[in-house]
Amino acid sequence: MATLISTTRTIKAVAGMKKALGDLTGIDMSALPMSFFETEANAKLLEAAVKGDESAINDLMAAATKEIVLQMNLDANTTSTL
Repeated sequence: MATLISTTRTIKAVAGMKKALGDLTGIDMSALPMSFFETEANAKLLEAAVKGDESAINDLMAAATKEIVLQMNLDANTTSTL
């Protein structure tokens, strides 16, 4: 039961983080996988962006956009082979 509660909290926290990041960057972050937030580079960018570092915000936008495009390409490749 504790694992389920922990998982639920994690899912809610990530959803909140995606929304806040989307508000900050103007990009719909719903397509970002959890792994995006787990990389050390993106975690550092996120931390700096939260502190108002404009360069970090721009770098985070670029990284998120790249990841979303990669996800779209993966989805397109998956459905085209079905």
